[in-house]
Amino acid sequence: SFKNTLEVTAYNELDAKFSAWSWELHRKMVKWNHTTTNIVSNCLSAASAIEKVTECFMKADKILNETHTALQERMKDFFDNNDHSETLQQWRGRYQEIKLQELIQDSRTEARRYCEFLKLNQLDQFQLEKVKK
Repeated sequence: SFKNTLEVTAYNELDAKFSAWSWELHRKMVKWNHTTTNIVSNCLSAASAIEKVTECFMKADKILNETHTALQERMKDFFDNNDHSETLQQWRGRYQEIKLQELIQDSRTEARRYCEFLKLNQLDQFQLEKVKK
């Protein structure tokens, strides 16, 4: 029973940390989303919009890669230097490898979808303006 209590405590601590790290990534991607929207909305031509969307996706990819690396280091430190280090090892692979990778991949997929949406939206806007003239 005492071992179960320690495991629950360790898991809750891990889950809280992972949630905080997830929110950190989410905040960065919301900021990227806002910036990207402004950049693409200010484009004056379809070609410019396509170019900016590509640049913005590359920026998102860079943010995700940098965040992934930073979070891997923090997770390693958390698993290695925590008071419950021994107990936490059973979840290390699941969190450090699988859940973190899923989080980054889901964010990358969302960024790609959003860029595609912005590109199509801008192209439609330019097409509409062309028809109006």
